[in-house]
Amino acid sequence: MGIVLWIVLFLVLSGICAWIAFGDGVETVAGLVAAILLGADITRWSDRGIRLFVGTTWVLFAIWFVLGLLEPGLRL
Repeated sequence: MGIVLWIVLFLVLSGICAWIAFGDGVETVAGLVAAILLGADITRWSDRGIRLFVGTTWVLFAIWFVLGLLEPGLRL
């Protein structure tokens, strides 16, 4: 994967994560859509739990992004 596509992918992912973690996205994705996206029985999770999960995942994606910038073999 090229560096431009890698950066665009991370920016799109960051936008979605920010929308869920800091915006009103958690209400939109709660339920079936969240269960599909996050792969868990999220219907019983609180809004705070969903935001925490997405925020933690976002940090892990950021680390992977930086590593992918430094080492192209780690990109998708």
